[in-house]
Amino acid sequence: MRVGLSFLMSSLMACSGWHLRGSDAQINTSDLDNAVFLSGSRSPSYNTTLSLLKSRGLLSSANNDYELILGEERWQSRTASLSTQGLAAETELSLSLPYRILQKQPNSQQVDTLADTRIQLSRSYTADANDIGAKEKEDNELRNDMSNAAARAILRRLSLLSKQ
Repeated sequence: MRVGLSFLMSSLMACSGWHLRGSDAQINTSDLDNAVFLSGSRSPSYNTTLSLLKSRGLLSSANNDYELILGEERWQSRTASLSTQGLAAETELSLSLPYRILQKQPNSQQVDTLADTRIQLSRSYTADANDIGAKEKEDNELRNDMSNAAARAILRRLSLLSKQ
């Protein structure tokens, strides 16, 4: 009975996808070779996107084929739930980042807007009430993780649009 239950539980966990949380999905950027010019508001998400473009050899110093314009990122934090003592038990952190992707037409001055949208991310966390710096540490780590996720999502969108 225990073996069957253990097998059932491990099978359910293997199929649920929880192990993929935080994984860095592979992004095929073969169509973007040194073609992306980054501009916009400086922010942690901008810096992360800049680093990601540089590490993949996609960043252009001149306005080449594609221009990625990042807007001003907006962070919001709210108490999602309270403990029995009336203290914040769970906090929700949200990131909103508008961006535009423009494509310059070859042999022309015409510029097409491929995307004019925004990234919306939300994460919840529970900090250790006994650790004074836990909330700030968790908040900073989560902001960094969300900036990375936003940069990867924007690059994935750019890659998909470049194949059309």
